[in-house]
Amino acid sequence: MTFEDQIELEMRAEALQIDPPVAGLVAGGLARGQELRRRHRARIAVGGAALVVVAGAGTVLAVPLLSGDDGGSGHDSPVAGSPAVPVQADPTREIDPDAVLDAVVALLPPGEITEANASSLESNSAWVDFVWDDGSGASWVSGSVSMETEPDPGCPVILNGGTCEVEALGDGTTLRLEAGPYYPQPDREPDRLQAHATAVSPDGLTVYLAVMNTPTEKQSEPTRAEPPFSTDQLAGVVTDGVWAELTAGVEPPAPPEDPGPQETSEAAQVLADELGAGWTPGLGETAEAGPAVTSLLPSGIVVTANLMEFGPELSMAEHCVAMEEKGRITQPCTTTTGLDGQTVHLQRASNALDGPYAVRGYGTDLMVMTGTDDRWIRVTLSVSDTEDTTAERRERIEAWLEDQVDAVVRAAKAGLTVEVG
Repeated sequence: MTFEDQIELEMRAEALQIDPPVAGLVAGGLARGQELRRRHRARIAVGGAALVVVAGAGTVLAVPLLSGDDGGSGHDSPVAGSPAVPVQADPTREIDPDAVLDAVVALLPPGEITEANASSLESNSAWVDFVWDDGSGASWVSGSVSMETEPDPGCPVILNGGTCEVEALGDGTTLRLEAGPYYPQPDREPDRLQAHATAVSPDGLTVYLAVMNTPTEKQSEPTRAEPPFSTDQLAGVVTDGVWAELTAGVEPPAPPEDPGPQETSEAAQVLADELGAGWTPGLGETAEAGPAVTSLLPSGIVVTANLMEFGPELSMAEHCVAMEEKGRITQPCTTTTGLDGQTVHLQRASNALDGPYAVRGYGTDLMVMTGTDDRWIRVTLSVSDTEDTTAERRERIEAWLEDQVDAVVRAAKAGLTVEVG
């Protein structure tokens, strides 16, 4: 028997004789958050017994094993399923991932906790994940706590029959609840389900928690028909007052600095000039369309252009292959040779109007390529419809794009004469 095995057995035997003090465990764990961070590496060194799950008095106690110079003392996580998590922690300048893990476990219903991980790449965020099992099927749980500068609590595009609801709470918090298939494709593991909740406070505090009906995020079979926690249960966790205590004094990341005026590249200037009146150079090798360009298009249309240079790593023949991937349908190229003897390749791509990746709007690209396989230029004219698409709106977009082909060809040819990038 190894040293770690012996400690584990002794702690199991001891824990079976006690009624765990929930409030004390949680408050103590949070107050020692900084100490836990310094000893995090020591806990990992213990090996596979990082969390010993001990059943007693109808509860489940997660006990991290710690090694160090404190006489082998352990950090007792709170009992799962406790009705409240009283916290008296001093303000801190960073989010402690171990304390986040403890709090999440304490706020969930009773269950065995295994394969727990807690990590942080930045002082203002922490990520946790673990496997929760109440005896009816192991489920993967993941979550994060962060301070955000510009959080986005809105619903994403709903795919494959999922649901999303956004609610404004009385304290100004925005609560987003989502549920449905994990994968957007209807024919890809439709029984792999996930439910998640996100709470965004006015000060940028963002708490996210997700649960699946499988023991791992991917490459595993469902262990139950539905995730074990409802979105209402998840909402109760992410809106708990403990998160404000854990992030007291933590500042959100500084907003990105304004780089100020950017020098226009030669490629961007050539692109705008060749596309014609109403186009202005943008950042990098892009051009922006003004009202004079979009006046013949329906309202809600966004038009952009970019110029890219390619080399032998991708031939034009490889680029011209027809394909369909994640709702984007790319047509084969049409090849023409102009009066100047220069060959150009025209290609069209657009998003599908149905299927799991369909969105309410419509997007389509006109691409023109010219040059040699050693160095060739592609100019892409992209049109996005931000409103509900209709057949009439798409017809007007297509007619407008046809009128732009000559200008895009000119821009691609001119791109061969300038340095790109």
